[in-house]
Amino acid sequence: MPGPSTIAISPGMQDVSLSKGQSYEGEFFVINPPENKGEINVTIAVSPMSFENDTYDLYFDYPMDYNQIVNWIEIEESELKIALGEKRPIKYKINVPEDAPDGSQYAAFLVKLKANSEEKPMGVSVINDSQIAMLLYSTVEGETREEGKIIENGISLIYLNSPIKTTSFLENLGNIHSPATFTLSVYTPFSDEPVYTNEETPETSIIIPGTTHYAEHTWSETPKLGIYKIVQEIDFADQTAYKTRYALVCPTWFLVLVALFIASCVVFLLESRRRRKIYKNVLKNP
Repeated sequence: MPGPSTIAISPGMQDVSLSKGQSYEGEFFVINPPENKGEINVTIAVSPMSFENDTYDLYFDYPMDYNQIVNWIEIEESELKIALGEKRPIKYKINVPEDAPDGSQYAAFLVKLKANSEEKPMGVSVINDSQIAMLLYSTVEGETREEGKIIENGISLIYLNSPIKTTSFLENLGNIHSPATFTLSVYTPFSDEPVYTNEETPETSIIIPGTTHYAEHTWSETPKLGIYKIVQEIDFADQTAYKTRYALVCPTWFLVLVALFIASCVVFLLESRRRRKIYKNVLKNP
């Protein structure tokens, strides 16, 4: 029995520039993948988009200060049928008011798949609709301000039973979203050639105004044991933070063995000292 239908969109995100008192026309595509079994029905709605927590959990039902654009958007079709394998363009228009606030605005186009009656399993009257979103980032011209702060560029000293993982914590103090790039390079202690680097394709994030953003950056193929020089570079809002640190990567049992070895050495030295002291006393008092 074929599974439930799915939907796809292209692109998944757009970043547009807007002018006050003018209109912007754009489009994205909703796709009925050929893996489906027939025509699908979808609905399209404009929703506010908010970013919660430092890890940017996305919510579409809780407006924030930068969601006024939701009231400026018109879409040509809010409900449509898409044939199997079809890539349907969805046209929208943004009417920017003269008094629009300067800076960034965010919205989402929510595309929801309506289940056809023939797709419903026997004995089930309601099934969950599938939903996907096209994220809209925009910037309204005017007095825009790009300002940010790199709060943390973190590298640990020891990685137990885990790959090398660095951290970053950024804050956007401006009124527009700003891209951040994270470059991670790992070296052995006596080599200038990295054993790992993402320099050609660094990780990127878009940092939203009025928010802080936490992220982790991982070398997933880290060997189980070794000493490495770790270098992380963060570029954000005309700032660059560069940090280097040597770190030990090892399993827990290795640290236990090292601790036992050190403890054994301490016991041996203390016992040797005690015996020397006894020997000296014997020599003094034969």
